[in-house]
Amino acid sequence: MLSERELSAAIGSAAYGPDGEKIGTVEHFFTDDRTGAPTWAAVSTGLFGTRHSVVPATDATFTEGTVRLPVTKEAVRTAPSVSDQHLDPEAEALLRQHYGLDAGTTTTGTTTTGTT
Repeated sequence: MLSERELSAAIGSAAYGPDGEKIGTVEHFFTDDRTGAPTWAAVSTGLFGTRHSVVPATDATFTEGTVRLPVTKEAVRTAPSVSDQHLDPEAEALLRQHYGLDAGTTTTGTTTTGTT
């Protein structure tokens, strides 16, 4: 799990999948309402960063200025389109289903941002 300091530092960093392929750039994190732990990351993707995707961040790591996410670029590319500013329960359920995650904690749109 990313620390509070790492969350701030990760904003604007390149995000990579477990295979080392670049996914995009981290825009911000959604945090769990109860624990404050990061649950999702909003990532800009595509050639010019014009597409925005929400990806699981529970198992994300931050080292040497980059974020490693537990999903592949292909999974992000085919993810359902949801708001990258607010996650309602329906959007979160769609994302959980797409990424094969169990229903668990709830995120209602709390974002953590940092300076870049």
